[in-house]
Amino acid sequence: MKREFLQSLTMGDAPMPKEMVDAIMAEHGKDIQAHKQAAQQWEDKYNQTVTAHQQALAQLAFDGIVKDAVNAQRGRNLTAIKALLDLPSLQESPQPTEAVQAAVQALKQEHGYLFETQPAMPPYAPGAGTGVAQAEASPNTLAGALRAKFKG
Repeated sequence: MKREFLQSLTMGDAPMPKEMVDAIMAEHGKDIQAHKQAAQQWEDKYNQTVTAHQQALAQLAFDGIVKDAVNAQRGRNLTAIKALLDLPSLQESPQPTEAVQAAVQALKQEHGYLFETQPAMPPYAPGAGTGVAQAEASPNTLAGALRAKFKG
């Protein structure tokens, strides 16, 4: 609200008194300050929330880096391996991916029992065998046994 607007208002034929304009402007100023303080509180809360979420995302990304490095070295127990790593210093390093990989590799050399040493078995592939072994196998039904007996 502008002072000029209030001064242009009239009360009957006379303009609004200066004291009344001053009182209205003072009250309006209090409202403006209250709104500014409320807006500042909301902005501070927003900034705190954004910071907390950014930290949580950074922690999730770092946890993914550690998990990937442990899985690449075929670690047996992620929790046990993470307990032996100096995670805060690794997280603050300029290149955390390389630092974590080097730390996990060093841990593998020092504590080999935490990592798999033999290659994993290949996954099961259905239908990879031949039908020859089944044809020469003994029959598993009575009818099949009788056919085999009297055929030869």
